[in-house]
Amino acid sequence: MPMDYGSITEICYVVCDLEKSVLTWAETIGAGPFFKVDAAPQNIIYRGKPSNETFKTALGFSGSTLIEFIQPTNDEPSVWHEILRKGEGVHHIYPNLRPLTAVEYDAEVTKYEKAGLQMVWSSVLPPLTRNCFFDAVDRIGCFIELLQIGEMDWGFMNAIHQAHLTWDRRRPYRNATELGG
Repeated sequence: MPMDYGSITEICYVVCDLEKSVLTWAETIGAGPFFKVDAAPQNIIYRGKPSNETFKTALGFSGSTLIEFIQPTNDEPSVWHEILRKGEGVHHIYPNLRPLTAVEYDAEVTKYEKAGLQMVWSSVLPPLTRNCFFDAVDRIGCFIELLQIGEMDWGFMNAIHQAHLTWDRRRPYRNATELGG
C-alpha cells in the first residue's frame, strides 16, 4: 500500500562509517534494509560559496520513519562536517516528506526564511530536483531539509518502505538499483 503524502518524516544521521552504521541499526532495532543512493548533486552552494564536497548516502526505514545516513568522502568544508566535528549524530530532519512542485518548493523556502531560518546549503540533483538545508541547530539541534521531489521519487520512497515491510533481515545494505526503475 503506498504511503500518503506527508505521512513520513526523514531523520538523517551524519556518520564516519556508513556501512557500519547500517549494520548497527539493522542489528539493534531492525531498521532496513538500507539502499545505497548514488546522488551526485551539482551546483552545491555551502554558506554562500561553491563547494566541492562529496559524500555517500543510504536510505532505509524503521517503521514509518525514513532513516538516512550520510558519510562525507572528502575533507572539504561542508554542512556535514559542521555536525560531524562534534561527533556522529542527527544532522537533519525532513518533516512531512511529500512531492513538491517548483511553486510549492519556493513557498516552503519562503516559509522557513520568514521563520528566521537561514538557507546554508543548496544544490540541484539531476535532472531537476532542488535540495536545500536551513540552519535550525540553535532551535531544534539539527538542520531542516527541503527537497523538491516528484512522483517518480515518491515511488522510490514507497519501494524502500515496501522493502522494509517485507524484509527478512538478510542483506541490510543493498544497491538502490535492486528496487528497479
